[in-house]
Amino acid sequence: LPPPPAAVAPVDGTTPPPPPRQVTYDQEPGAVLHFDMYRSMARSAVDTHPTEDDDMADLGGAIKYIHTEMLTEHYADPLRTTRKYGIDVLTRKRYKIKNTEALLKSPQQAMGEFGQFVTYDWGQATNPGQYAMFKDYGDFVGLQQGCGADMQCDVRWPSSVPYSWFSVGNWCPNLPWDKKGSKGAPNAGCLKGPDGNIDEGGLCPNGFDPINFIPTTEPTGTPGCVYTYGKAMVVDLDAMVGMTAEDCAGGLKCRDWLHFRQNCTDPKLRRMFLPTGEITNVDYCVEFDIHPKCDACQKADCQALLKSGQEAYLGLPYWHGRCDPLANARRTEQAAAAFGIPGALNNHITVDPDLVATGADCPRSKGTSWACAPEIAGM
Repeated sequence: LPPPPAAVAPVDGTTPPPPPRQVTYDQEPGAVLHFDMYRSMARSAVDTHPTEDDDMADLGGAIKYIHTEMLTEHYADPLRTTRKYGIDVLTRKRYKIKNTEALLKSPQQAMGEFGQFVTYDWGQATNPGQYAMFKDYGDFVGLQQGCGADMQCDVRWPSSVPYSWFSVGNWCPNLPWDKKGSKGAPNAGCLKGPDGNIDEGGLCPNGFDPINFIPTTEPTGTPGCVYTYGKAMVVDLDAMVGMTAEDCAGGLKCRDWLHFRQNCTDPKLRRMFLPTGEITNVDYCVEFDIHPKCDACQKADCQALLKSGQEAYLGLPYWHGRCDPLANARRTEQAAAAFGIPGALNNHITVDPDLVATGADCPRSKGTSWACAPEIAGM
């Protein structure tokens, strides 16, 4: 929202009135937000433990994360037998969110309905500077935009569509999973929340619905119950990117990442970039590689390379065009289609229309076309 207008001295010379109160968002009483969140992970780990002290993304953010952090061949171990972290699926979960009123009325709120994004690594918040925030506000779902208001995004992945990351949990956020203890017997070193007790995180009791995609439990917006989520919808990543459509040795289609890695028959897929930018043949198959000059897409030497018509991308066609914002948008639409979202390929729809229908209309922020700016009386 824009800053409040400056106070104007009244004509009678009395003290001007104070400016409007600094409230950025008045949450509608009883409002519960409905969001789909996505995560790349190993199939074997899907729905095996509660989603707490973890980071997710919207669909664009999830595709961007895979593309920039998981795949670039000339940065990876050539002897690996899986993708990074063993990911082989993309999951979609329906979340219901209601952050606490104390958070939403505080300077720590983000985008109106959320708290600050928290980066978790093995269940531990990696920024100790946020620990005071946990002590003051305890449980919340956080959000971070991937692009600025002027659509300046990660230099490796330009986008014409905004994307975001989410964080959930805050159960003993200062310690990793193997040091937290249990909620019944937590480690004495766990951070305490605003009530002086060890924070048990924002996942509501019975907040994970293992049967239904849409969770049946509603969050209350009180400490210990700010989000719920349902059973994961799963898409096979190897199939989505076209890997299982490739020919492998013996007249077979490639079964999975490792089978493709060791046995694909297309010689064009057995190439990678050297740090010098030269292309070299290798004895294994490559999912994706990008010319080192294009580690930052807007660099002059990358733009010159792209305009020259020389090869800037190697590997499966699905991943080509990482420096093209329209190609990145199309990739996200293809992922949405894999999840069965109607209109993904024809109408550029990447959010379930039923999900959009649960939210009320709101005006857009000045200066952007997509950020919501709820109207507040007196602001």
